[in-house]
Amino acid sequence: MSFMQNTRLNLYYKTIHQSQAIIKREIIMANTHIKENIVNQIDRLPYDLQLRVLDFAASLSPKGVKGKALLRFKGTISANDLRQISKAIDEDCEKADINEW
Repeated sequence: MSFMQNTRLNLYYKTIHQSQAIIKREIIMANTHIKENIVNQIDRLPYDLQLRVLDFAASLSPKGVKGKALLRFKGTISANDLRQISKAIDEDCEKADINEW
């Protein structure tokens, strides 16, 4: 690689790095603005509605565990049991009972 190509490449990487830093700052500023607005809105609400907002916000948060944590259970259900489970789901879970409601 020539000196000129190397210089251009370094300038290109520097520009990308600077752009990423600017984007991160913008995101942080936007997040701060959103959080401040939420707090201002919640402060205006009575206590019981603040609790409802808290419950709603909690319902939006991801639940459960990551799939990687479940890998230790891989192979603990036999192939025959898995076929039976799959068959039961196919036969019973995809039926709609119009009188159920």
